[in-house]
Amino acid sequence: MKHLLHLITLMFAVILFTACEKEFPNPEMPDLSSVPSDNISPFELISPAGGVSLTVFQPNDNQVTISWQETKATGDRAVTYEWIADNADGNFSTPLLAIPSGNEGLDTEVTLTLGQIDAALAEIGVEVGTALDLKWTIRATAGTDVRLANTPRKISVRRGGLTIEVYVPNNTPADQDVYLAGMFEFAVGQNWQTPGSQPGLKMTNIGGGRYSITIAPPANGATFEYKYFLATAAAPNWGNGERKPTSGGNNDGGGIRNRRLTYQAGNDLVSDVVSIWEGYPYDHIVFKATLPESTPLFPTREVFVGGQWDLIGGAAPSSWQQPGSNGALEMTRDFDIEDEIVFFYAAPRPAEGTVAQYKYFLSLVTAPTWDNGESRGNRGYTFDPDVDLIEDTVEGWDNL
Repeated sequence: MKHLLHLITLMFAVILFTACEKEFPNPEMPDLSSVPSDNISPFELISPAGGVSLTVFQPNDNQVTISWQETKATGDRAVTYEWIADNADGNFSTPLLAIPSGNEGLDTEVTLTLGQIDAALAEIGVEVGTALDLKWTIRATAGTDVRLANTPRKISVRRGGLTIEVYVPNNTPADQDVYLAGMFEFAVGQNWQTPGSQPGLKMTNIGGGRYSITIAPPANGATFEYKYFLATAAAPNWGNGERKPTSGGNNDGGGIRNRRLTYQAGNDLVSDVVSIWEGYPYDHIVFKATLPESTPLFPTREVFVGGQWDLIGGAAPSSWQQPGSNGALEMTRDFDIEDEIVFFYAAPRPAEGTVAQYKYFLSLVTAPTWDNGESRGNRGYTFDPDVDLIEDTVEGWDNL
């Protein structure tokens, strides 16, 4: 009996040693959930190259095609393929993503839209705005035999896109939708489509008087123009665009000049405020500020008006909110004035005789700060029913 136990122990040691000496089909990144096998021949990845960066979002029909060499299994068995991705420090034992190729897995390429990748990431709980450094490969399977492509490749994926948010007036009608219109060929294939006719430019009401949309970003450094409109899919029209605020809530100032934005990769959140809709005026006052020529603007800074909004009213019921923390207090550039930097802000007219303090600031909705207010003390104003426009000149900014 003692000799039998010794023999069994010796045999186990030999088996263990042999198993440890045997290499996995891909020793760099074995699929630990599969049985190592040499019954599938080695194969290589073809495209895309390593180090690709993708920004994925919904909806997005732009495509990426992944391709690889065909491999063979012993006995002429059929080989099926999956594109798999894992964390940069993972080993593909439990990949984050596993997507079979077409033709029931027999094709040696798979074409995915960026929207499909975004949906797959959303399904595994990746939040919008999250960036992942991943590695990917192809898993070939024939029966119980599995082999990974010889050399994995790196890929960086970010759930996002260009997100545009807008705060709208309190009297925005509930039976109208908010649409973007402009030079959005890069996102929806055509420029200046009638508001209501392009579902890809319909914004989503996210509450608090705010609408949002995420679209494909333009080329880095590209400048495009756009505006906001009210419309419905049942009645597309140009009739209810944003207007420039004018005396007494009238619309006699005409439509606001097109907004202009120069996109810089990484600055993927744009925040705006609509003052008035055509056809939906209200009694308001206008704050107008002329800024120094040296003022840094988006994407490094945006212009806000802060103050005792609990007295003035409008979209900010509390007093002295940190600039940038409430996007409803962001000012709008007047592009009709080309030789100066002029911004405006409209607010519902407060009661006659109301005395309130206010001040202009530079900040960002992504990084609120008190650090860059105008270089002076608080401004004060007593509201007069015969005065609709408050005009100020900013001489300089703190810490800039």
